[in-house]
Amino acid sequence: MSINRRDLGIALGLLGLVLGLTVLVRQPPAPLGVDAPGDQFSAGRALSALRDLLADETPHPAGSEANARVRDRIVQKLSAIGYETNIQRASIKRDGRPIENIVCRLPGRESGPAVMLVAHYDSAPQGPGAADDGSGVAVVIEAARILKAAHPFRNSIVFLITDGEEAGLWGAKAFVNAHPWAKEIAAAVNLEARGTSGRSLMFETSENNAWLISAYAAAVKNPDTSSLYFEIYRLMPNDTDFSIFKRAGMAGMNFAFIRNAAYYHTAGDNLDHLDPGSLQHQGDNALAMIRTLAAMDLSHPPPGNAVYTDLLGLVVIRWPERWSIPLAALATLLVAGTICSLLRTQTMSLRSLICGLIAWPVLVAVPVLLGIGLKWSLSGYPGSLNLWSDYPSLARAALWSEAVLVVILSTAIWSRWSGCWGMWSGVWIWWSIATLAISACLPGASYLLLIPLAVASVACVFVRCTKLRNRPWANKSAITLAALFVGLFWFKCALGLEDVMGLRFTPGITAPLALVMAAMAPMWMPEKRCQNSFLSCIYL
Repeated sequence: MSINRRDLGIALGLLGLVLGLTVLVRQPPAPLGVDAPGDQFSAGRALSALRDLLADETPHPAGSEANARVRDRIVQKLSAIGYETNIQRASIKRDGRPIENIVCRLPGRESGPAVMLVAHYDSAPQGPGAADDGSGVAVVIEAARILKAAHPFRNSIVFLITDGEEAGLWGAKAFVNAHPWAKEIAAAVNLEARGTSGRSLMFETSENNAWLISAYAAAVKNPDTSSLYFEIYRLMPNDTDFSIFKRAGMAGMNFAFIRNAAYYHTAGDNLDHLDPGSLQHQGDNALAMIRTLAAMDLSHPPPGNAVYTDLLGLVVIRWPERWSIPLAALATLLVAGTICSLLRTQTMSLRSLICGLIAWPVLVAVPVLLGIGLKWSLSGYPGSLNLWSDYPSLARAALWSEAVLVVILSTAIWSRWSGCWGMWSGVWIWWSIATLAISACLPGASYLLLIPLAVASVACVFVRCTKLRNRPWANKSAITLAALFVGLFWFKCALGLEDVMGLRFTPGITAPLALVMAAMAPMWMPEKRCQNSFLSCIYL
């Protein structure tokens, strides 16, 4: 058998649309200017405050004279808004450098649990820290202004701007261990940056986060989050101030933007490189969450974690973590039922099924191995072309093209043995096994597999159980719909892994692309009952 070129073109066109949409929604929102309504977060006003705070943009690590000047400017800004600030003093134990946290409070209508908005004002010694974490401080100041002008909230709001974060989270430790307000805090929103641009990611929560995710889904208009971030961050050695608050029993969440990570902890972390759109998105999200948490009853939050992800920055899809294994098992049974139907009606032979089972790991593994080989061949010896750092666009194009072309060429070979339904069965049997394993071992990542598996199983069961099963266009549409959902989540995964790990981590790009292309492959592989192209089948 050979592949249907027209169907291949349609498949690549649809995946291109999904990729373009994924890239488009990765852009932060347009920043609001200084003339924005007073009750809305304005990146223009926050940037103006940040310029005043950083002044000559010199590094200001904890204990330095430059850091003391930044501290005084922050206090001046908050005092001008109408807050009574206090300085909590401590020291770094290993070298005795002073730590000076800035703390102020907006009283609520009721006594009881309070919420807290947090950023740190010290910078790394290498740069002025415009993004990390001057942007967070600017968000706190602008949010404090907006919240001050609003009616009193149910819960008190504490604004904490810590010192000594870069030196070892010393300001957060001092607050938790010694400040009298620390015991009142029920939930905290922490602001960070690991780059100078990109969308504001809600990348970490406390345990028992289902109620927090519901609050986030209701409050944030332009969400960007997933429980995959939560799972990854739990496995990494990285810490922020939020780590200290979690250990102290506080609920809450952590926000950051992470693109252009090459500027992180360098002289390039300056105002020229800070994206105002990233500041806008960070401020919108932080303000929305603080407003929501300040209005909630925080006395007895319900237990339980959630699996969650945003869909194209429009909505947050979520379900209780304990549902993942039953949902995966149900979807697996539906896939098994479809395969039994295909075998019973002789739409697919047992030989085709076995070939499809063998084909899928090959389609995924070969692009990954070739990507590693490509990286090694271009940068594996002294004096070679440093494609990954000097020409990132070319490196990206090479990796993406390699993954796509390898799968297309491989399916042209495998199509003679597996056919359309053999390949479909192989893909989704392996996918079902992986979904069950991930749901059991790493439930926060299960949505990446479970949602596409659910779409594939339901769509194909619907087609196979109706008169549509005799319509080739319906069968191909069911296959395509599932593959597009794979693209929605795995394109974003590939782009996100590039932000975090860089182009040198080639499996982070080639593996997600191979998964997408393998899921779409049955679309351009002929059915035994339909040797025509997808478009021509529509008119039958």
